[in-house]
Amino acid sequence: SNVLTRALKGLAQGAEMRVYDRVFYGNLATLYLLDDRQYRDQQVCTKGDALGSSTVNPEKCATWNDPQRTLLGAAQEVWLDQSFASSKAQWNVLGQQTVFGQRDFKSGSGQSFGNDGWDGYAAARSRLTRGLQRHHVANPVILGGDVHANWVGHIKANYSNPESESIGVEFCGTSITSHGGSNDRLPQVLAKNPHFVFADRERRGYGVAEFSPQQLLTTLRAVSDVTQPDSGVETLAQFAVQSGTSVLARLK
Repeated sequence: SNVLTRALKGLAQGAEMRVYDRVFYGNLATLYLLDDRQYRDQQVCTKGDALGSSTVNPEKCATWNDPQRTLLGAAQEVWLDQSFASSKAQWNVLGQQTVFGQRDFKSGSGQSFGNDGWDGYAAARSRLTRGLQRHHVANPVILGGDVHANWVGHIKANYSNPESESIGVEFCGTSITSHGGSNDRLPQVLAKNPHFVFADRERRGYGVAEFSPQQLLTTLRAVSDVTQPDSGVETLAQFAVQSGTSVLARLK
């Protein structure tokens, strides 16, 4: 904890590295490379008041919906919103560190969210989605990672309303070589979070996203055995998104 305290103090004194930026691929796509680690507010309501992350029942966390909390930091939020306002790209791709869409892990009534990703900063997530809508950003795509699993879903204007408009798509990729988890509870989790159309915790690999003026084609590739350097690889799933639709179609 002393190391973390010193690190946070150093960051507050200006020790951060500016690593967020934009990369332009002509008029076809703009890639926004975000930083949701350095400027974030600390996670709230972690079990035992410890530092770090955990799952949280929002009804028992008074600061959960604090509108001032930020994952990107105020300066990066302003920069991103201004970047949206000036975008002329056909595809707008946000590369960031974790899952964007809401994931409620509590079966039945009640809710349980992780406090480390965007779920722990729902007000900041809403500011981002409102910016996408306000600036009429074309074909938003969010790419993420961190959670050692594949998650594929629709970006919702309001995650608390299942009938809310889909304004984009997201692909959260798995790690490459770590051991997998279990899919045992995934059907229940997907049923509670219908904006996600696919998830897998057991297989490891990478994703390939191919952008064209007509569509985005994303292929999730999975290795057979992460312990073998010469492991075989196969397609786990494949999705297409037609330009202008924000609708995922599973091909494989």
